[in-house]
Amino acid sequence: SPTSISGNAKACRGENTILTVEGGSLGLESDWVWYINSCKGQKLGKGISISVNPTESTTYLVRAEGKYNKTDCVSILINVYNKSLDPTSITTITSTTICEGEKIKLRVNGGLLSNGAVWKWYSGSCDESSIASGLEVELAPLSSTTFFVRGEGFCNKTNCVSVVVSVNEKSYSAGYITKPSIIYKYQKITLSLNGGSLGKNSRWVWWKGYCEKGKIVGTGTSITVRNRKPTTYFVQARGLCNETTCIEAFVKPVKMHHWNRTYSSAYKKFLH
Repeated sequence: SPTSISGNAKACRGENTILTVEGGSLGLESDWVWYINSCKGQKLGKGISISVNPTESTTYLVRAEGKYNKTDCVSILINVYNKSLDPTSITTITSTTICEGEKIKLRVNGGLLSNGAVWKWYSGSCDESSIASGLEVELAPLSSTTFFVRGEGFCNKTNCVSVVVSVNEKSYSAGYITKPSIIYKYQKITLSLNGGSLGKNSRWVWWKGYCEKGKIVGTGTSITVRNRKPTTYFVQARGLCNETTCIEAFVKPVKMHHWNRTYSSAYKKFLH
């Protein structure tokens, strides 16, 4: 009797696969005889090897048949796999434009996976390492990125489809506000912010008295103010993606002293 059948137990529909007898020996006027599904079923051919082209999962069997005996059969199950079909596109539940730090769900649209195949996701290029798998994925890109997906299985890899996810930058709070070391009443001074960054469609907004609830007194990286009494100023970035926390500067003006020279009559005489 043969001991086994060698060959790939997986086959792609429409492709040939070679099966070969392993072990056993032939007696007088004997040959290896191949069958499909059962050794009492249809004969496929003779020889140590045979080429088959199954259209569905099929069991193949072989035994030695000769003048004096027929051996036991050995078998192999060939599982047949279809090729996966190309996806048509990538869809999103919401817009393909998000803010920095947000997540986006991407889903395969169209296409068809063969048995055992999976959808593989890529970032930047289909030639890179896969970043995820599945019909739907949730991603949080740090910058604008092109994402790709394709079906990958035993028989084939489909063509890739892609989508561009645009990521808008968010704003980051300024570090501190600079001001003069000495401030006099009614004197014009400039307050300037240091550090921080503006995101998409953002601007610096200055408040007087209270952050967000006070009076807006200017926009930009600096403002010019004149104060009679102690006042607190705030600045924050406000834009498309977020509003930063406020930073503040306390302005406490002091009275300006004017020194006048007063001369007595004796002093005037002395000068002359």
